[in-house]
Amino acid sequence: MACNLRLFCSVFTVQCGMGRAIEALRTHAWSETAAFEGELAGYALCYVLSYLYFLLSKKP
Repeated sequence: MACNLRLFCSVFTVQCGMGRAIEALRTHAWSETAAFEGELAGYALCYVLSYLYFLLSKKP
């Protein structure tokens, strides 16, 4: 049960952050499409940086 709650809270937090990022881009005069694309690019960048950290932090 606790694992399911933790997963739900994590996904909800990520989705909330994505929505806030899109809203922030929209307030800076980005079109709706550009705001979604910009947010997804930022999300992809976070994934790439996380994976690079994972690869580089492995200890022999």
